[in-house]
Amino acid sequence: MKSNNIDNETSEIVVTISNESILTEIYNEMRRYRDKQMEYQLWFTNIMLGIIAGIFTLKNTANGNALLLQYKYILSIVLSAFTIIICRLQIYMNTRYFELRHIVDEVEPNWKKGIRKKTILKPPHYYIVLNILFLLTTMLLMLSRYRGNS
Repeated sequence: MKSNNIDNETSEIVVTISNESILTEIYNEMRRYRDKQMEYQLWFTNIMLGIIAGIFTLKNTANGNALLLQYKYILSIVLSAFTIIICRLQIYMNTRYFELRHIVDEVEPNWKKGIRKKTILKPPHYYIVLNILFLLTTMLLMLSRYRGNS
């Protein structure tokens, strides 16, 4: 008789804790996806800035321009693939975030409604535009015939 009473108390505690735990885990997962999205973009930006600096350095050396022209197709393919992978990761992270956001909106319908700002570009789109601009800038620098002051 006493064990049945304990089981009922335990199940009530589990039910009340589980809703709070589920929401906490969803919020943590949403935060993780946003953090990963920013982390991927930061790494991509740093790598592309390093590549652009390397291209400027090679263009100012004696044989660097010829080296760039020799390997321009390989570099173009590698940089394009890198940009496509990063854009795909941005879209995936954003999709997962909004799937979880939809679940939270169903569970807590009145939570923070009306706070979201309306923007022209949705979150992954401005990252993708930035990534493509980086790629185009790098390609143009690679294909230009600039030699500096030499």
